[in-house]
This record gives sequence, structure tokens and C-alpha cells, in this order.
Amino acid sequence: MKLNCINCGHNVGLDENVYADYDGQIKCNACSAILSVKIEDGKLKFMDFVKLSKAGAEDSVLRR
Repeated sequence: MKLNCINCGHNVGLDENVYADYDGQIKCNACSAILSVKIEDGKLKFMDFVKLSKAGAEDSVLRR
């Protein structure tokens, strides 16, 4: 299953077997946005932006 991040538009790929029926949060690997999603029968029912997660240690080093 592929979703587009509502913060940056990046294509977020999810394993269809794991996320066929899911209600919770996912993280965009491109912008680190935390998104709340609800997926039923393999179809997206709801998506909302929650927050940007804190940058990892690797990101801090690269910005210096």
C-alpha cells in the first residue's frame, strides 16, 4: 500500500499484509512527520498530521 505524506508529499510504502487493518501512527521517512492513519480492508479511511518528530543524532551532525 502506498500513501502520500500530507506534510511533504513523499510516497510512504506500507506492507499490505501488516497494515491491511491498522489504526495508529506512522512516520514519514522523508520529513519525519508523524501521521495518524486508519486503514480498513486495505483502504485508507483517515489520515491526519500529528507532529514532526525530533531530528535524530545523524541529522544534527549533518546540519553543523
